Amino acid sequence: MTSMVLALKIQGHDDILNFPFLDRPKRESVIRSLELLYLLGALGSDGKPTKLGEQINILPLTPEMGKVLLSSTMGESSCVAEVIDIIACMSASSASSNAIFLTPDAGRREETAENRKHFASAYGDHITLLQAFREYVSIMKGANHGEGAKDWCRRWGINRRVMKQVLVCKY
Repeated sequence: MTSMVLALKIQGHDDILNFPFLDRPKRESVIRSLELLYLLGALGSDGKPTKLGEQINILPLTPEMGKVLLSSTMGESSCVAEVIDIIACMSASSASSNAIFLTPDAGRREETAENRKHFASAYGDHITLLQAFREYVSIMKGANHGEGAKDWCRRWGINRRVMKQVLVCKY
C-alpha cells in the first residue's frame, strides 16, 4: 500500500484519500501509508514528494527498505554491501514465505536453538541474517561447495532453497 501511495503522490495525485481506486482500501491503511512516507522523509510537510521520495520510488523495494538502502550510502563509513545482503535475505524469505532458518521438528528444537546461537548477534536479527548468509557464501566458494553447502545447511538448520534464492536476489 505504501509503495502505491508514494507512486500516486509522485504522479501528482494530491488527494489520495479520495482517489478513485477500483478496490478502495481502508481509510486507516491509506492514512498509515501517508504517515509512514512522511516519517521516512519521502513526503514533505506539504504532503508533496521529496527528492528522497522520488529516489525511493525508483527502487524495486518497499519504501522502508529503499530508505535503508539509500541511507547506507551516506556518511564516511558506507555499509552498502551489508545492507544489500540483508535486503536480499529478507526479500528471498518473504518471496518464498519461508525464513532462512528452518522451523525444527519438536524433538530438535533445543538442538536447533543451540545451533542458531552460532549466528546470533547482539545487534539484532538483521545482523544474524547477515552472518548466516556470509558464512553460507564462504561455504559456497569452497572446493566441494555443493555437498559442503548441503551438509552445512542441515547442520545449522538453514533453508538451503531460500539461501539459493538469496544468491539469485543478490546477483
